[in-house]
Amino acid sequence: MTTLSRVAASKEKAQALTFGARIRFPKGKNVTTPAFKLSSIALILFVTTFVVSGCGSGAASPPPPPPPAPSPTINSFAASSSSVVAGSPVTLSWNVSNATAVQIDKGIGGQPAVGSTTVTVQSTTTYTLTASNAAGQVKTSVIVAVSAAPPTITLSVSPITINSGESTTLSWQTSNATEVTLSPEIGEAGEELPISGSQSISPAQTTTFVAKATGPGGTAQSNPVTVTVNQLPPTITFTANPTSLTAGQSSTLNWITEHATSVTIDHGIGNVPNIGSMQVTPASTTTYTLTATGLGGTQTATVNVDVAPPNQLSVVVSASPASVATGGKSVLTWSSQNATSVTIDQGVGSVALNGSVEVSPTATTTYTATAADANGKTANSSTTVTVVNGGDFKSKIKHIIFFVQENRSFDNYFSNLGVYKASKGFANDINLDYNPNMQLKGREGRLVSPYHQRTVCTDNLSPSWRESHFDIHQTGPTTFKMDGFLITTSSIDTGTRDLNGDRAMGYYDERDLPYYYELATQFAASDRWFSPVLTNTVNNRYYLFAGTSFGHVHSDDPRPDGGWTQKTIFELLTDNNISWGYYLIEESFIATHFAYGHSAAYNARKAPISQWFSVLADPNADNLLPQVVFIESGSFQSGLDEHPLNNIQKGAAFSKQMIDALMKSSAWQSSIFIWTFDEGGGLYDHVPPVAMAHPDGIKPFLRPNDPVDDFDKSAFRVPLIVLSPWVRPHFVSHTPRDFTAILKLIEERFDLPALTERDKTQPSMLEFFDFSAPAWATPPPLPDQLTSAACNPNLESAP
Repeated sequence: MTTLSRVAASKEKAQALTFGARIRFPKGKNVTTPAFKLSSIALILFVTTFVVSGCGSGAASPPPPPPPAPSPTINSFAASSSSVVAGSPVTLSWNVSNATAVQIDKGIGGQPAVGSTTVTVQSTTTYTLTASNAAGQVKTSVIVAVSAAPPTITLSVSPITINSGESTTLSWQTSNATEVTLSPEIGEAGEELPISGSQSISPAQTTTFVAKATGPGGTAQSNPVTVTVNQLPPTITFTANPTSLTAGQSSTLNWITEHATSVTIDHGIGNVPNIGSMQVTPASTTTYTLTATGLGGTQTATVNVDVAPPNQLSVVVSASPASVATGGKSVLTWSSQNATSVTIDQGVGSVALNGSVEVSPTATTTYTATAADANGKTANSSTTVTVVNGGDFKSKIKHIIFFVQENRSFDNYFSNLGVYKASKGFANDINLDYNPNMQLKGREGRLVSPYHQRTVCTDNLSPSWRESHFDIHQTGPTTFKMDGFLITTSSIDTGTRDLNGDRAMGYYDERDLPYYYELATQFAASDRWFSPVLTNTVNNRYYLFAGTSFGHVHSDDPRPDGGWTQKTIFELLTDNNISWGYYLIEESFIATHFAYGHSAAYNARKAPISQWFSVLADPNADNLLPQVVFIESGSFQSGLDEHPLNNIQKGAAFSKQMIDALMKSSAWQSSIFIWTFDEGGGLYDHVPPVAMAHPDGIKPFLRPNDPVDDFDKSAFRVPLIVLSPWVRPHFVSHTPRDFTAILKLIEERFDLPALTERDKTQPSMLEFFDFSAPAWATPPPLPDQLTSAACNPNLESAP
C-alpha cells in the first residue's frame, strides 16, 4: 500500500472511531454542557493519538495516584512565663509544619505557621493552638497561672531631726496593699491608716518607725526610719495675778510649761498639769516655786505674792474693759486696806475706800489710785485704759458681717488653741485656766477627763433652761461647780451608744479643724465670749437680733400671729437707712418668729447664699455688698451648721468657702467678718457664767419645776473669730462679753441707739482692731479644711 493510501485509510479509521462507534452517554447528560464538550475534546485527542501512533506497539500504562497529604505538626507552643502576677505581659511563641491554618483561642485568632504574640494576663488562663489542613487538625495548650502581687512599701520622714515638742511628717507609699500599720502606732488607737499617705507626729523622744503593708499577695515590711528628738530643757511661764494682796484675799497662779513630763508647785500644792491655773490664798507673803522636769533636765521658776498684814496700808485698782473706743466707757474698781482716804488721778478725785467709778478717757490713759492712812503714809496702784480711735473705725469699715453657727462650747472646739499657737511660734495666750486632767462623773458613775473626740458626728445633747442650769450647778450667788454636763437629764438618752454621757467631754483640735485653728491663730479670738442666756438656740438667737428674749426661755412658747413685735437690729437699720442683707443657706428658722420676718422690708433683703458669692465675685463688690450682713446657718437639709448630729468638717469647709469669697473680693479691705456660735449645746466648758446687765427688766416666763433665775448673767462660752484686714494679728481678748456685743459694734459704727441695756452695756469690740495700718490687707496663707474624718456616732464615747 502506498503511503498516500495508508494515510487515507488512517483517516477513515479515525472517522469511524470518532463518529461511527457506539458511544453511550449517561442519561440526562446535556451534550452541550461545558463538561460534555471538554470530555468530547479529550476523546477526540485520544483517538487521534491512537490512530497516529499506530496499533502495533500496545496500550500505555496509567500514571500512579498522588501520595496522601501529610498531617499538620505542632513542633512547639510555649509561654515565656508559666506564672505571673495579674496585669503582666506574657509572650506566646509557636512553630507549626504542614498546616494550612493556625488558630489560637482567647481572641488571638489566625496566625502564621511560625511566630509569637504578647498578651496581658489578668487571671489564670489556658491558651490552645489549633493547626489544620486537609488531612485533619491537631491541638496543644499552655497554661499561664496568675498569682497575687506581693505588696511593697516605702517609709520616709521629714525632717529626720526635731526638737522636743516639734512635729515631723511620716510618709509612706505602697503597692498591692489593702492595709497599712505602723509600729509604734500613731494617731488614735485602732485608727485605720490610708494605703498611701502621710501624718504629722510629735514623738517625745527618739523613735524608730517601721511600716507593714498587707495584701492578697502577702506582707511586706518597710525600711526602718528614725526620728531623732533633741531633748530641750523645760521652759516655764509662771505668773500670779494679783501679786499684792491684803490678808484673806486670793491670787491666781497661771503657768505654761513645755518639754516637761512632770510639773509640781511647792507649799503643798504638788503635781499639776503642764498648763493650768489655780487660786491661792496665802496667809502671808509667799514665794511659790514651780519645778518642771523633762527628758532635757529640770527647770524652776518662782513668783512672789505679797500679803499685807491686817494693819498694813494697801490699795488695788483695775479697769474693765481695758480697751474702749473713743467716747467709750470703762469701769475702775478698787479696794483698800487700812486707808483713811483714797484718791484717783486723771480728774477722778477723792473716792470711797472701796468702790467703782465709770470713766470715759479720750486717749489711752493710766489711772493711779493712792491710799493714805492716818499717819500720812501712802500706797499706790495703777491700771491703764487703752482708747481705740473710733473715727478711724467709721472711715475704714463699710461692712459688718456676722455668721452664727450652732451649739459648740469653747472647750469643745478651742481647748487646744493656745498649745497650737505656741507650736506656731506665737504666745500661748488663750484658755490658760483650762485643766486637761480634770474629771467629771458620768451617769453610770464613771469619771471622764476631756478626750479627743473620735468622730466628727455625735448624738445631740440638751442645752435647754433646766438642763443648762443643772450643768452649771450653782451653789452660791457667784459660785458654780460646772460639773453637771455628763449627767444632765434627758441629754444622753441614745440607746446604748453613750450611756455615761462621755461625749459632753469630747473635744476637737487642729487635727479635725485645721482651718479654724489657723484662722484663730492669725486673726483675733477671745476666751471670754459668751452666749447671752442659759437656754437653747431659739432664745439665744432672740438676743442676737433684739438684745433680749423679752422674758422667753422656752423655744416652744406660742407666738402671736404675725410674729413677735419686739424691735430687732434689722428694723433699726431700716429706720436709719442703713443697707442690710439676710443671706440664707436654708430658709430662716428664726426670722419668721419676728414681725419683721413677715415684712416687705425683710422679703426685699433676704437672698439665697448664692447671692453672697455672686456679689463678692463682682469687681464692684465693695459697693454692692450691704453695710450689715447676717448669714443664716444651714441645718436641716444641708447639715452645714456644725450642730451635734451633723458633720462639723463639712460645716467648717463651707465656712471657708464663704470667708475665701470675701477675702478675694474688693469688699475685703473695708469689712469685718464675725464667726461665732449661738450657744454651747450642752457640751462641757469649764468657765462659769459672768454677770451681765439685765436687758429690759422682764422676768423669765418660767414653768413648774423650772429653776428660778433671772437674765442678769451670761450663759456658756462659745468660740469666736474676728476677721478683717484691720484686726490686731494673733490677738486674744480676755474681756467678758456676750454676743450682743455684735449689736454694740453695729450701733457704734452707724451711730445707732442701743436696743436694750444688754447690748448698750457690752464692752466695745474695738480692742480687736488697729486702724493705723491694715495687718492683713493680703490675707495670710490658710490650710484647706479636711472633710474625711470618721463620721460615726458609735465612736462618741471616751476611748
